[in-house]
This record gives sequence, C-alpha cells and structure tokens, in this order.
Amino acid sequence: MENIFKNSAVMVTLLLILWTPVYGQVDFIECGVFDTDFGGCVLFFPDSGYPGGIEADLPNPPMNQIVRVTGISFTCGGICFPDLCLSGTQVFFDCPGSPPGESDCSNGQDDDADGLTDCCDPDCACTPGFEICDNGWDDDCDGFVDLQDPDCMGAPSGGVFVRGDSNADGAVNVADAVKTLGYLFLAESVDCLDAADVGDDGNVNIADAVALLSTLFSSAGPPAPPYPDCGFDPTSDALDCWFHFVCP
Repeated sequence: MENIFKNSAVMVTLLLILWTPVYGQVDFIECGVFDTDFGGCVLFFPDSGYPGGIEADLPNPPMNQIVRVTGISFTCGGICFPDLCLSGTQVFFDCPGSPPGESDCSNGQDDDADGLTDCCDPDCACTPGFEICDNGWDDDCDGFVDLQDPDCMGAPSGGVFVRGDSNADGAVNVADAVKTLGYLFLAESVDCLDAADVGDDGNVNIADAVALLSTLFSSAGPPAPPYPDCGFDPTSDALDCWFHFVCP
C-alpha cells in the first residue's frame, strides 16, 4: 500500500511538471480586438468567441483594432474577473482586416514602412530595451546602432558628425572645402576636425579638400563614414569633434 501511495505521488508530480507552462512558451494565438467590458476593464475578445473576455498583461493595448494576440494562457480570477488570463502577451498586426502596422515586432525590420522598427514603433505593444551592440538594430530607439550608440561599452569617443561637412551647416558642398583650406592656410577654426578629415586617415590636410572637391565635381567616391548621416567616427585617431551644429 505504501508503494502505491509513493508511485501515485510520483505520477502526480510528473503530471504537474508536464502541465505547467514553460516560460516563453506560447499556447494562445488568436485574432480579435481589445475593448472594455461593462465594468470598464480592458479585455481581449478573440474572434473565436469568448464573451467574458480575456485579461492580458498589457498596459496600453491598441483598442478596437483587429490584432493577433499571443501569450501563455492560464485559469485565473483577475482584477477584471475573467476566468482566463494571459502572460507574456504580444500583439501583432497581421490578421485579415488589421490596420497597417508592424507585422512582426521582433525582426529588426520596418514592416509598415513608417521609419520605425519593432518596439520603436507604437504599433508594437512592447517597450524598447537596451542597445545590443552587435545585432545591427537600434534596440533602444535613440537613432544609433550598435557601436555608434554611446550606451555600448567601447563606443567610439567624440561627438557625432557628418564627414565632409567641415562648416557644420548641414550640407556637404564646396563651402566645406573652402572651410578646410581656411583652417589649413588662414588659421580659421574648425569645431569638428573629424568632419574635415574626408579620407579618415587621422589628419586634416590639403588632400581632404581635394578629395571633397573630387567627390562633388568628378564623381569620385563618397567621404568615409559617417556619411551622409550623422554618426561617430568608426576609427580611433587624435582628431576631435567638439561640436557639430546639425548633429544631436
């Protein structure tokens, strides 16, 4: 009899382990809408029919829009009194009838072509995280990717700038070559020497002015990065960029 009880206890334990959802496992995938119930609680109402609504751990869900919701479902008695709750809830805009939106909030792509990706897009019900320094994505939505983000350890020192824009007026043109020549021969000041270093060889000399003029008038290659957008100097050198008016 004692062995029977022991074996039964083992079986119950195994069943509980197998039944318990693994964190990150998704067992709920439904299209539907978020709406308020008669008591004012925000609940998810799937198309398959669940009149009592489902409580999801989502602080600001998109209301009254057809969306796909995924998560881990469990029986509950939530604050809004449904008998089904979701944890690890995510929202996707890829159901028939969904408004234009990010169809995948974790692929690093701008699915709806609005200039915002993943959690940076308000279509996605998630919060931007910390910058991951080697995945090619702007994880924290600050406009800088990987080692260009100052949050990353080992990020290049100095300010952000546009290579070739020596006078920091937001345009790369002949005036920048003139500014570089003025620095070399007339002792004019340049606040961002990195911008004047068109070839990114760590020196500002007449070759940089010539290279910029060749780019403008002889279809030569573009200046070294960062160009044409603001960014950090990808190489380490003795030049500084104290201030560049058009870059944050």
